[in-house]
Amino acid sequence: MTPHELLPHTADVRLRVSAADLAGLFAAAADGLVELFGLESAAGGKKERLELSAPDAEGLLVAWLNELIYRIQSKGLSPACVAVVSCDGRHLAADVSWVERKGRLDREVKAATYGGLAVERKGKKLEATVLFDL
Repeated sequence: MTPHELLPHTADVRLRVSAADLAGLFAAAADGLVELFGLESAAGGKKERLELSAPDAEGLLVAWLNELIYRIQSKGLSPACVAVVSCDGRHLAADVSWVERKGRLDREVKAATYGGLAVERKGKKLEATVLFDL
């Protein structure tokens, strides 16, 4: 089973992610976003370090996903490789290799939202469900 799952919603799309730690959770969220857009896997690309901060893990997750959405939709890029270097719930550093996006996106995504968002420990894993406004 993959560490992410797209969930049907009436007007938007929800993405549930789970991982052993925050770095894995943020990486799984990036993978789920790539699937949501219908992007093809790619290799290579130009590596860039993204560093973000927020008051809490939920805010950081929303900021992370919205940064990726912006680059995918506005700059015509596709993340070929995402490596979360560090994530403590308030600060994130990730190395992303970008390639030019080929073809159209499966859908437009306006933003990741705070609707019902909570990063929670469930047993040995962390879990979050993110609502995307389409």
